[in-house]
Amino acid sequence: MSSELAEGESARPVEGLSTDELLAAMARLGQVRLFLFMGGWVASINMNTNTTGASFEVSSEHHLPTPRDALKQCYERALGAVAQLQPGELKP
Repeated sequence: MSSELAEGESARPVEGLSTDELLAAMARLGQVRLFLFMGGWVASINMNTNTTGASFEVSSEHHLPTPRDALKQCYERALGAVAQLQPGELKP
């Protein structure tokens, strides 16, 4: 993933994204998981990296009330992580 994608992603407010758009945007960052765990929703992304065999995971809190809440929180955290990386550290 390039820094240009990260900038483009963060330019559009998360609130303005539909759930489908949110999932598609998250899928560009890596492998997305959304699941119900003990009565609350959790989302996570296994983020892509340029290093073979290396990745990192970003996740929402556990027990969020709706799937969208979990996706939104995870995506915002992922964008924050991407913003802190040097250009070229992630791949599409």
